[in-house]
Amino acid sequence: MASERYLKRVKNIVDASSFREPEKVPVGMDYIGWPYGYAGVTLEEVVNDPVKHAEAYCAFMKDIPFEYTMNTGHYVPYDVYQALGSSHYTLCADKTTVQHAQAESGFIEEDEYEILINDTGYFINEYFPKRNVPIFKMPKEDAYEHLKEAARRTAVQNRAEFLIRNICVNRYDIVPLMGPGPFAPLEGLDEYYGQFGPFYFADIDTIFDFYRGMMGTFEDLAENRDLLDAAIEKLREYNMKQMPPMMGGAPDGHPFPMCFGIYHSAAFLSPADYEKYWFGPFKRIMMPFAEAGKKIYIKGEGSFSHTIEKFKEMPKGSVIIQLDADDPFEMKKKVGDHQTLMCGLKTADIHTKDISSLKDIVKKLFDELAPGGGFMFYQDKPLLSPADAKPEVVKEVWEFADEYSYGRS
Repeated sequence: MASERYLKRVKNIVDASSFREPEKVPVGMDYIGWPYGYAGVTLEEVVNDPVKHAEAYCAFMKDIPFEYTMNTGHYVPYDVYQALGSSHYTLCADKTTVQHAQAESGFIEEDEYEILINDTGYFINEYFPKRNVPIFKMPKEDAYEHLKEAARRTAVQNRAEFLIRNICVNRYDIVPLMGPGPFAPLEGLDEYYGQFGPFYFADIDTIFDFYRGMMGTFEDLAENRDLLDAAIEKLREYNMKQMPPMMGGAPDGHPFPMCFGIYHSAAFLSPADYEKYWFGPFKRIMMPFAEAGKKIYIKGEGSFSHTIEKFKEMPKGSVIIQLDADDPFEMKKKVGDHQTLMCGLKTADIHTKDISSLKDIVKKLFDELAPGGGFMFYQDKPLLSPADAKPEVVKEVWEFADEYSYGRS
């Protein structure tokens, strides 16, 4: 059974994102590798012990007040990539931060688009993995042993993340925006929790992130549009066939769990290309969910002030937009009367500014963005590494934000 505090936090998020004055403005926190440093351990030290891992990762939650997060915590399984012979993700010198080395990705050449276009399922499930996973170049028996080890490490990761989520939700009443999952509490949450909504990942982002990379995609936008468009269309057809079972039927009206979308290539697209490749498909897929009353959380990356007003085409209060590089006060003028802004401190400022200055920023954010709803306190970027912020600074600033978030109605 969910606690009364958990239910109040969910209600405050729903109220704030519905442009009703919440009892308390939601205060969130974004983090990835920082919690390990708070607990005085490294990821490498706990990666093989799910119980120790989960307890260490969640240690900061008992000291620092916050009510919600994007998800409850995760780590990129660098050790799984090691087992597969891949250097796509590697552990940094601090033994905690995981580095994404996109340059190590085996992006396809222009002529390989034809494989994707002619047999999309084969390309996704067989051709591309075999092309990019080093162990598949080994003799079959050796590759099989590596796959078994990768599977074992994946099971350990899944167990750790299962435990982290349960501690986060059940012990500390922290609300994950991306839904409860099969292991978070559901009893007593019927008023707030319905079926899962879709995770919107634009087909152009699949090409941008995985198959062609940033530079290859930009080259295609300039010189190979026909191939790019044909590949996107095939990916869209393939993905739409997978979507109905993921969504669990017709949209319901529960705000939670939220639908989810993310900006990658979108921050770099012209308004016309943004409409064609990102927002147009987003609107077609997500509009039924928005009209049914579900909330859509968009994790923004980079600057997208030139396209943010497109979200006014969605129903009022249906979208929660996490800002990154854009100024929150300017974005309030553009879209803040129609969709919720999830924003606040810059992680770089947490690292460099003194506590007094940070409190002044927090106060201005609440004073100017909270009235009337449509504001949720968060960072622009996660605390990625232990060195990103001093624990005492985070604790004092978040305590101040927590106290200042009350009694604004």
